[in-house]
Order: sequence, then C-alpha cells, then structure tokens
Amino acid sequence: TYQVRLGGEYLYLYKYKYAIPFRAGLFYDPEPTKNEPDKFYGFSLGSGIAANRFAFDIAYQFRWGEDVRKVRLGTEEVGQDVEQHIVYASLIYYF
Repeated sequence: TYQVRLGGEYLYLYKYKYAIPFRAGLFYDPEPTKNEPDKFYGFSLGSGIAANRFAFDIAYQFRWGEDVRKVRLGTEEVGQDVEQHIVYASLIYYF
C-alpha cells in the first residue's frame, strides 16, 4: 500500500523569544487486506511551543474507514465502520 498526505504549517514568532506552530493536514492511508486495500482517510491538527532549549508539541489525528476489515460469517461478508482518535505529544530538550 501507499499513503498520500497533504499538510501545512503556519509559524508564529514572538519577538524571537518563542515560536508557536499551527499545523493541519489531510491523508489517505489504506490498510492491506487479502483482495484489495481497505480505504482509510483522516485529518490531523497540531500545535506546540518552542522556547530556549525546549520544544513541546501536541497533535490530534482522526482516521476513519467505512465498511472495512471484512470477514466472512457463514455465507455473508460483514464489514465494520472504524473511527480512530489519537493524541500525540512530545517534549524535546536541545543540548
């Protein structure tokens, strides 16, 4: 499979003392299956702050797929709708 991602960032600088990024993006992220990949889509939002020797970032990602992860139950094939909410955070110290 492959991923397609598109995003952007706006960087707010305050008197060269600290920087605050604002980020957003969209993506297509299929999962491999036996026959053809399940289609998953999503978006992400993030921000943070960088000052002195520290940088803190936080991001939220929402990923969804409709009628995916199909299994055969008897004579029928059953899929499910998937919604994933993920929060990422990082703290960096530059030395």
